[in-house]
Amino acid sequence: MKKIEDIRQELGYIGVPINGCHYLDSHFRNNLEKRCLIYQDKDLTYGEFMSQVGAWISTLSDAGIKRGDRIIVLIPLRLELYQIMVALFYMGAVVVSIDSTMPKEKLKQVIEDANAQGIISVKELLKWTPLVPALWKMKRFTYNQDCIFAKSLTNIRAKDNLNFSQVPIEQDAQTLISFTTGSTGKPKAANRSLDIFLAQKIVSEYFWLHRENEVDMPFFPTLVLQNLGLGITTIFPDIDYRKLSEFDAAKVIDQMSKYGVTRFSANPMIIKRLANYLAKNNIKISSLRSIIIGGAEISTKHASFVKEQFEKVSEGVEIHIIYGSTEVEPISFVPIDEYISNKKTGLKLGHVIEVLDVKVDKVTSGFDFQEGLSWGEICLSGPHVIKEYIDNHPANKTTKRWDEHGKLWHLTGDVGYISDGQIYLLGRLKDCLSVDGKLVPTFHYENELTRIDGIERAALVQVGNKIKCLIEGEVKIKDHISEILKDWNLANAIIEFGRVPVDSRHFSRVDRNAIREGIQHK
Repeated sequence: MKKIEDIRQELGYIGVPINGCHYLDSHFRNNLEKRCLIYQDKDLTYGEFMSQVGAWISTLSDAGIKRGDRIIVLIPLRLELYQIMVALFYMGAVVVSIDSTMPKEKLKQVIEDANAQGIISVKELLKWTPLVPALWKMKRFTYNQDCIFAKSLTNIRAKDNLNFSQVPIEQDAQTLISFTTGSTGKPKAANRSLDIFLAQKIVSEYFWLHRENEVDMPFFPTLVLQNLGLGITTIFPDIDYRKLSEFDAAKVIDQMSKYGVTRFSANPMIIKRLANYLAKNNIKISSLRSIIIGGAEISTKHASFVKEQFEKVSEGVEIHIIYGSTEVEPISFVPIDEYISNKKTGLKLGHVIEVLDVKVDKVTSGFDFQEGLSWGEICLSGPHVIKEYIDNHPANKTTKRWDEHGKLWHLTGDVGYISDGQIYLLGRLKDCLSVDGKLVPTFHYENELTRIDGIERAALVQVGNKIKCLIEGEVKIKDHISEILKDWNLANAIIEFGRVPVDSRHFSRVDRNAIREGIQHK
């Protein structure tokens, strides 16, 4: 098992970080002329990007924001979002990152839960200030528009400059607070202290090594910050994250070719849409060498299709599946070949990152998939595991546990097992079916159903005694599915055909709550 200090040394980092921008600062000052990023019609070097960050630091300081202030940044994905976040990190402020695509009722909730001193957002949100009491006590700013209830930062924006330095903060000081999706209920505020914030950066860098002239296109917005800390070039994909499911694959592929993208990371919906486009067009992107798929589960059938299409695009491209979460990122990687060829029960997610300890808390009354297979909730401990959710004792009580040796464990809510040091994922604990007094995880069976020709997606969901097998596919194979369910002791499952609803963030994960509501209303 590796220690985070050893990894820092292997990567050539020295000294004790004093701020969330520690690694970014050392990279950019030595590479002012290097291309930093391309966003729409803007093509900025590191010197130009960071000069604009300097302007925001001066502006925010003049606006009264200081070290330790908790500031909500709620801006649609654009260049200014990252410049303002970096500026706040430099200032030693605490960035509260909220996804602007979150549903309105959850947005109001997380704004209340953030307990922030200030907010930087848009006129469209802040015009509702009188109806949101949590905003009344905050310093309110829009980044570019006048608003009767907020001050426009653009109107008081300082001149571009590089005359700034890092404001030191303690290792355990809050640095970044981000909210979970709330797919399992109330969104939780994950606290990344400075040590954890930088540990996640170091671990991600070590296990997805970059090259000096890397050109990355991250479809996960948080990875832009990672790239800035690595000193590599970022190409913003030409998509509107507010309408993510409608993005144009042709535009994105054209960008990859035009700018010589060498690697990218995306969720299953995006990667499948790109693969579908490539299957219909004879395109080569010789620069492309590495792809990461994450954010949700991908069926082995769809993974096989993705592999086939991208290997035609670039010979020798390496594709990996990543397993992680808001609380622990990353957890494991697995080459796509191993993921697809897996014959064991569950989804093979590869070796656990070497800095993590992992254990499985056996579930009582768990279904026996096969003799000798012991499965349960996956628990993790390590330097890049968040220690707490902010102001949420119930969540901390159910997901954080100290053992007799003083080690803190995070209970993921995922169930699976470890074999030969590798994680095999079976499902979510809360989504297990109850059959004859036994808990039955769903991922393995859903993946097996999706292997069948004519099935695009499958979901097994239970409400009370009713188990629904929702199939997005061809009705003519219903009898075949019935026989399979009988073999799995699920003969009483109600088979229905129709669109399987997915989450509103990645458009990749089955929205089981929506299916449950459909069952309850019948």
